[in-house]
Amino acid sequence: MKRKYLPRFVAVGNGCGKVFPILFLILWTASLKASTYFVSPAGNDSRTNAQATNRSTPWKTIRKAASILAAGDSLIVLPGTYVESDIPFSNSGAPGKWITVTGEPGTRPDVTGTGQYGFIIQGQLGSPFTKTHFHIRNLSFHGYQQDGVSVYYADFVFLDDLIVYDNGNAGLNTVGSNHIIIQDCVLHHNGWKADGDSGWGDGASINNRELLDSGIQWFSIVRRNVMYANWQKRNGSYWDGNGFTWDLAGTGGLHLMTRNIFYNNGGSGVLNNNTGNLAMIHNILFRNMADTNRCQNMAELYLTDQWVHNAVLKNNIIYGRKRTARYDQICPIILEDADNQTGIKAENNWVWGELGNATEIYWLGFMSLAEWKRRFAPTTLTGDPGFVSAPLDWQKTLFHGLEWIDMDAARYNFKLKKESGCIDQGTVLTRIGSAGSGTVVPLESARCLTDGFGIPGQGDIIQIGAEKNLRILSADYTNNRITVDRNISWKAGDGVSYPYTGQNPDIGIHEYEPLYFPQIDPDPIPITEKELYATIQSFRVLKKVLSVELTASETVVKNPGPLYMDEADGTVSTIVLTGAVPGNVFTGALALDGSVAEGTARYRLPSDALMDAGSTVSDEIRSGDYVELELTPPAAPGGMTVAALSVH
Repeated sequence: MKRKYLPRFVAVGNGCGKVFPILFLILWTASLKASTYFVSPAGNDSRTNAQATNRSTPWKTIRKAASILAAGDSLIVLPGTYVESDIPFSNSGAPGKWITVTGEPGTRPDVTGTGQYGFIIQGQLGSPFTKTHFHIRNLSFHGYQQDGVSVYYADFVFLDDLIVYDNGNAGLNTVGSNHIIIQDCVLHHNGWKADGDSGWGDGASINNRELLDSGIQWFSIVRRNVMYANWQKRNGSYWDGNGFTWDLAGTGGLHLMTRNIFYNNGGSGVLNNNTGNLAMIHNILFRNMADTNRCQNMAELYLTDQWVHNAVLKNNIIYGRKRTARYDQICPIILEDADNQTGIKAENNWVWGELGNATEIYWLGFMSLAEWKRRFAPTTLTGDPGFVSAPLDWQKTLFHGLEWIDMDAARYNFKLKKESGCIDQGTVLTRIGSAGSGTVVPLESARCLTDGFGIPGQGDIIQIGAEKNLRILSADYTNNRITVDRNISWKAGDGVSYPYTGQNPDIGIHEYEPLYFPQIDPDPIPITEKELYATIQSFRVLKKVLSVELTASETVVKNPGPLYMDEADGTVSTIVLTGAVPGNVFTGALALDGSVAEGTARYRLPSDALMDAGSTVSDEIRSGDYVELELTPPAAPGGMTVAALSVH
């Protein structure tokens, strides 16, 4: 497999004969000169920097702000749609002085365009740490020819709480970049580029820079994301169109993937290409490899090439798609050309190949299941994991003018039923090395835990023994120690895990809790509860035309029309709606001729006509759904006009 290989680089010194310091221990401190700017579609880019620090006098474009933002600065993106492409960031952040771009709290501004990329964060090839410390959060990106957010040769980039869809290549793509966090994002329907168009088609991809100096620790984090229905539109066989691809990190650094959901992507749920030292824990990979016409030799989890070693697989649910006669090597897990003598460890995973035949579940040079279990997975469980709702069927729909899988994401609930075999069948992430007390805790291994690069509030919430809801403030991977946010006592051998109920952690991302237990989930996958509905305004034009304006409560990604009008005599008229997509305002008109009945009429939408970027659907019309049609109004009294239309 050949993909995105990069040259090796030598670590840059600091002028004092020392290697650039490990930046895991950065402090999240504000610069004394830092500024907070505002941008709004109703703003004006001719305003001064000082004016743009006032919410009432913002700039108009994110591009303008991106040319100004310096280390420690923040940009508040006010609600609205920003039609901009290929937005570069001119300056770099610094340790303790992150450049932050965020949607205003409680909103999710929409960034869209027809160019190659949405945001571009680009450093210098061959010069690590020239562009660092960016925090992008609470925005949506869609419609770009390549990537929603593209990161090249940049370090310490935190992509947080983003919805990214309908981009030709990947939703989020990093190349030659280290210390990346992708967290709490929903990435779907990316990858519509066709043969010859340079599309990878992944929900997200992290491609790490290979540094020769062993003093540089890499640590990429992918957690609490949902990635589904990402494809690559290729006519031949391909390796991509995956939910997520970890690419070419080689033997350096540490990589953590935890509590993500990958389902119904065209290729693998997760493809790990030449990346060692991966800890993959508490994830769900469900029925990927959806494009069986083009996908070959693929798996839910595909670990491939010579540097895939020291992988830890714990507490994952890996539910495969059924094999076909043409693609008889499709299976839940593939380890291809991996160096299996260097520490690949699998514990307490739930794996299923749908057919239920043990010989069809694993494939490693045709290794038998018995040999797999003996060497790698003594606690592997198989069968139906028992999700609350995870449909096995799907339907085709149109997305960006091409055929896609429409997953109707609201129907998929990957929480566990009370009878699930995954309950209490997981294992702890690590154990305490020796007894003691305080805030600095010695571990057998710290690699499955993170402090979130030391950013306040981003360290894992964990349980040590019976002590729950501890926040990790810092992690020392060299000495296998963590610092937590309060004093505790512990015994040698105490387990360290995410908080759980019952005798042991559950397998998968959700901890099952009976109704009589308090519902505690300190770090849930974000689920935004939106009310998606329409309102309608009607008015008469020149007494002969009924004009209709439908407004959706959220930005929708397809035209909700047609609008039906059930008339007083039982007949139905159809009103064609027009409007930009994505958008929320659509208009239509109906000729008021002899075919339209007088009296009370009611508007209605087709089932699930409204669909937002998160695949929330609705057909509710909350107001303006009734209209009174009077086609032959009485003559107007002298000097007055009779209202021919009233809306209730």
